[in-house]
Amino acid sequence: MSGMRTLGNTAMKVVPVGLGCMGFSHAYGAPAVGRKHGSGKTSVRKTSSLQRRRSAGWMNFLTGCRCRYTAREPGGTDMPASADIEAIRQAYMRMYDGMISKDEKVLNDVLDDSFVLVHMTGMRQPKQAFIKAVLNGTPNYFSAEHENMPVEISGDTAVLTGQSYVAAAVFGGGRHNWHLQQKCSLKKTDGVWKITRSVASTY
Repeated sequence: MSGMRTLGNTAMKVVPVGLGCMGFSHAYGAPAVGRKHGSGKTSVRKTSSLQRRRSAGWMNFLTGCRCRYTAREPGGTDMPASADIEAIRQAYMRMYDGMISKDEKVLNDVLDDSFVLVHMTGMRQPKQAFIKAVLNGTPNYFSAEHENMPVEISGDTAVLTGQSYVAAAVFGGGRHNWHLQQKCSLKKTDGVWKITRSVASTY
């Protein structure tokens, strides 16, 4: 087909699409201007996610709607799982809220009793040991900016790969900013999504 164009820095060839005066700020929010840490809260940074999807060729109108956020009904029909996706993302963000505010109740609510955190060193920390460490300041979390939270759901289990820009001081070290990834496994019990496992790494 003539008139094909290269998509960004990728090798993909696409047909030019005229969008007229249509904007995207209603869907993706205003661009992030800068990063300020130390506010003691979490936030969602949407611009980075859009940039990553553009560079990977994930824009739906160019790739035929490559959507990962679906759940399978018993009959085999793929249906949107927007309510579950939102609940899963809320669980991830509440975990960070609890870590930053050292809120034992929040962490107990959002983490399943079987929860295990696998640190980058390979150390495995069960739920109560992790909560105790957070409360006594072994890791101190100051803020978190959530850049990506893709979700994959299979029945009553799910995996969220959270990528967050985190300000923290851990294991006696000084305060630093980290591109921290947590691959969280979750399960749904009595309609509530709880995190059962998290594997930490960087991105």
